[in-house]
Amino acid sequence: MTDIADLKRKAEAAREFTVTVGAASYTLRLPTQHEKEVQALRAAGGGVASDPALGAVLLRRLLEAAVVAWSGVKAEQLAPGGGTDLVDLVPGAVALLLDNDAQAAAALGDALVQRENERAQHVQANQKN
Repeated sequence: MTDIADLKRKAEAAREFTVTVGAASYTLRLPTQHEKEVQALRAAGGGVASDPALGAVLLRRLLEAAVVAWSGVKAEQLAPGGGTDLVDLVPGAVALLLDNDAQAAAALGDALVQRENERAQHVQANQKN
């Protein structure tokens, strides 16, 4: 009999990739199509998607959910004057990182968008065959 939990772990692992920014390493997991759709609706507030900030809000929501592990992240990356102690990935930590470390936020956002575009191209190529 197939172990559903094992299949879920394998599916999640297949969507994961690592990004290194400076001395820190981040593991991101690409969202499923459903997760993207849900976050897009949440970012739009249930209304018409005409807000010019919608793209930024959507990327932020996707990034907060995509970071599933990290190493080498220091407290000073989460808050000015936070010190050099390493911090664990806990709820709310990704939001602090994205708010306070522009270099990490940009690198992670770029990597997520690039990897998502590559996945979309791969899916399109497979659909043509």
